Amino acid sequence: MNLDLQRPLLFFDIESTGLNIATDSIIELSFVKVFPDGEERVKTWRVRPWDYVNRCQKAINPSAMAVHGIKDEELAGCRRFCDIIDEVTSWLEDSDLSGFNSTKFDLPMLAEEIERVRKYTDRKPDINLHEKRMVDVQNIYHVLEPRNLKAAYRFYCGAELENAHAAEADTKATYEVLKAQLDRYPETLRNDVEFLANFSERQRSVDYAGRLALNDKKEVVITFGKHRGKTAREVYMSEPSYFAWIENGEFTLDTKRQFALLKQQFDREKRKAAAESDEPLNAAQLKGAVNRLNGKFGSSSDKQGSLFYMNIVVQTYDGRVQCRPDTSWEREDRDLFAPDFISAYDFVPVLFARICKAGKCVGGKFADRYYDAVNYGILLDAITVSGETIRIMDRTSVLPFPMYDRVTLENGDNIFSLRLDSGNGPREIWSTCAGSTSMVESAICNVSGYVSLRTGDIVAVCLSGGRHLISREESGTAAISGTFCGNMLFDFNIVM
Repeated sequence: MNLDLQRPLLFFDIESTGLNIATDSIIELSFVKVFPDGEERVKTWRVRPWDYVNRCQKAINPSAMAVHGIKDEELAGCRRFCDIIDEVTSWLEDSDLSGFNSTKFDLPMLAEEIERVRKYTDRKPDINLHEKRMVDVQNIYHVLEPRNLKAAYRFYCGAELENAHAAEADTKATYEVLKAQLDRYPETLRNDVEFLANFSERQRSVDYAGRLALNDKKEVVITFGKHRGKTAREVYMSEPSYFAWIENGEFTLDTKRQFALLKQQFDREKRKAAAESDEPLNAAQLKGAVNRLNGKFGSSSDKQGSLFYMNIVVQTYDGRVQCRPDTSWEREDRDLFAPDFISAYDFVPVLFARICKAGKCVGGKFADRYYDAVNYGILLDAITVSGETIRIMDRTSVLPFPMYDRVTLENGDNIFSLRLDSGNGPREIWSTCAGSTSMVESAICNVSGYVSLRTGDIVAVCLSGGRHLISREESGTAAISGTFCGNMLFDFNIVM
């Protein structure tokens, strides 16, 4: 039976260096794309498995080599996955997906490779595999005739599968098996991709590793560990540090991305609820809220710290150490409206890092273990009408998220650029590609001698002294934007 398609259905299969989705890589990728008019197109890539951190080819696990027979030396001249990403996304972009056991391995592995391109290169593939319908032929087979692909091909197609575990042979066999399944079970199966995707779906996973799934109420729940069975919303509201633990743990990049998207969703809901709530707290409610916060974070008289403990630690251009409160952190590109007593703003460009491990008096030998991501931003210094400089004001630490892997600092082509438009057209006011890991690690050693660093803190290194940005006399409004790796970091207005 030929497939009844409304849009192309892309069958795919992967051979890899091993079975660990978080650490192994694709070495062979094959697509068979079937169009609604019956046309079939085939594309197979051999891929050089690349370690983006150490900048070298990954070795194939001997157990994997014994299955597919592909050797390391055969891949030395092949392109890396990041080199073929445009071709891959072009094949994927308008298609539904199908494969054999793909929801457990091939699809998560493909998603992981795409996430690595996003994280370790300046390429940002415009593809979201989670939005695609997936027909897993193995799941249909296991429901109706439990076996493996070789047996499925023999059972449905009446022939022996030759050259099993070659990606193209397996992909074509999967396509033939699905057509034969439709012929064999006309009363059970419908020739409709949406029906087949639902029929072959087992657990309604949110991420490909199955760490998050949908329950009967379509709520996202955590499927492992101490919070197994709890909704992600419940865990985030009661223990937000759990999401930071996921981000810093040994989980797949896809799993981390889905947790990060949930965190963004929950934060938006909290801000919306706060904005809609115009009912002030009465005295008893206010006291209760303060007590709960003090119980969680410590009171201002607590020797261990206070509720508003500084968590943005700055190394100034001349090597001094300053702290800014987290209330000064601006991450959402909101316009900044200057109070009446402010006459001007200066700016300081910074390279900043996210701390992933608590520490005090960190030694230079170990500093690289204490941060996991970097980015560029600016600090704003407000100048009052009397000429006084104010360095601690709300929303004056423009430190954008998401952040980048430290390897981006090793590429001299990755430039941080600041542009200002005060009404006469945009102009560049600062640029650099001189940021380095040694600069970050030296600052961590320096500031940790004065301040105990906590997981989630930000260490910012000033790249220059204060520079004039805007004043009331010059302009009523100015737009400032920053880019890095060709991507927009921030873009907002300062209204004087």
